[in-house]
Amino acid sequence: MVFCNGSIAEGYLSEEILTFCSIYLDNTETRINRPARVDDRPVDITNNTGYTMFPEIGKASGAVSHFVLTPMERDQAHRHVLVNCEAVAPFIESETKQKLRDQTRSHSKIDRVVHAEFPRRFKRELLACGFMLQARRFGVYNINGYKFRTITKEDGLKTQNSGVYVSSNTRSYASMRDNIVAVGSVPYYGNIVDIIELNYSCHFTVVLFKCIWANTTTSRGIKEDHLGLTNVNFARPIYTGDREDDEPYILASEAQLVYYVRDEVDQEWSVVVHVKPQDLYDMGGENEDVEAAFFP
Repeated sequence: MVFCNGSIAEGYLSEEILTFCSIYLDNTETRINRPARVDDRPVDITNNTGYTMFPEIGKASGAVSHFVLTPMERDQAHRHVLVNCEAVAPFIESETKQKLRDQTRSHSKIDRVVHAEFPRRFKRELLACGFMLQARRFGVYNINGYKFRTITKEDGLKTQNSGVYVSSNTRSYASMRDNIVAVGSVPYYGNIVDIIELNYSCHFTVVLFKCIWANTTTSRGIKEDHLGLTNVNFARPIYTGDREDDEPYILASEAQLVYYVRDEVDQEWSVVVHVKPQDLYDMGGENEDVEAAFFP
C-alpha cells in the first residue's frame, strides 16, 4: 500500500512560518528581500536621502573604465543635462524671452540660438565648476527594471539589450519665420553606443546613454506596416554626435528597452518590439464601455 507523505495544507503552513520568520532575519538574503533578476538598486543608497537635482538611480554592472570627453562631447552631454533639469527650466525661459526682446528674429531661430549658447552662458552664471573632465564608462547598466548594454558589449551575443526608446516633447514650427510654436510628443528609437557617468564636482552624478538615432521625423526613418507594427530605418540616422548641435545623449532614467527584428525582405528596415520591465505584470486597463450583466 502506498501512503502519501505530503500534505498541501502542511506545505502552506511551513511556507508561511518561514516567510514570517524571515522578516526578522537582518542581513540575511531571503526570498522576500533578495534582489530582482535585474538589480537596479543604487550602490550607495545613502546618497538618495537628501534633495538632489538628479537622484542616484540605477546600477552599473561589469568593468568600469575612465576616459576624458572631447570638447564636443562635453558640450553635447552638458547641454542635455541642463535642458532636462527642472531647476534650470526658468533660466532657459528667461534667456529665450531676453533674446526675443533684444532681437527681431523668429521664434524658431531664437530657440536654436538659445539651444546652442545657453550651456556656456549658464556655466558662467550658476554652474561655474561644471562637471569633471574625466568621466566613467560602463558596458552594462541596469535601470527602470531593464538591463542595457552597448552595441560593442553585446557583440557575439544572441540576446539584444542595446535598443532604446524614448518619447520626447519637441518644439516645432510650420516654417522658419513662424512664431507659433507647437509642442508634441515624438518617439525616438536608437541603439546605445556608449554609457557614461558625469561627476558634477562630487555633488551628484548623472548617467547618460549615447545613442545612434533613427530619423523618426520623416517617413524615410519610421513607418507603420499593415499589421500596425512600427518599423524603423537606421540607414540614415540622425544625431550621431558628429556635429556640435547633435543630440546623441539621453538621461538613463528616460530610457525604455526595445529590440529590433530585421525585415528579411527589406533589410534596411527593422520591426520594433517593446519590452516590459522585469517583475512588472500587465494587469490590463479598465474599460468603461464594458457593461457587466448579472443573472439571478
